[in-house]
Amino acid sequence: MVLFLIAIFGLLSFFPATNATFDNQIAAPSQRGKKTPSPIDGSWELVSTEVGGKTTYHSKPKQFKMFHDGFMSLMMYNDSGKFEAAGAGTFEIDGNKYKETFTYSSWPEGIGMSVWFEWAMKDDTLLFYGFKKAVMADGKDVTNEWGGDTFIEKRVRAKK
Repeated sequence: MVLFLIAIFGLLSFFPATNATFDNQIAAPSQRGKKTPSPIDGSWELVSTEVGGKTTYHSKPKQFKMFHDGFMSLMMYNDSGKFEAAGAGTFEIDGNKYKETFTYSSWPEGIGMSVWFEWAMKDDTLLFYGFKKAVMADGKDVTNEWGGDTFIEKRVRAKK
């Protein structure tokens, strides 16, 4: 019995040391391969949409979009505030050009779809000008069907 208790005590004293080492590895990750954060990283609410010179201000957030480390996700609501769609995937920025590709979508046809915009940021306001191009996973170009380059989305950083 004494040997059993010594063995248990020995194991218990081993685990905290192991966990401390593991915690230190998490707290101080390698800097190798670390990307510079994108200027749009963060959480954004769509506050207005301009189409053909007419601006619609959204009284409730119509779309919530998050960007982080090359990944984006969004949730969309209709004008009455009911859930409409959600999606997530990757994004790339090259100068003022932006491309997102959906890996996940509540709309099955949207999986694999890519859309291109131009973007600009002024303080905590993010503007998307689009669609510069919209292509479904099967390669079908739907840019014109979706209205082409006719809108501007205005987003502001989400605040608590």
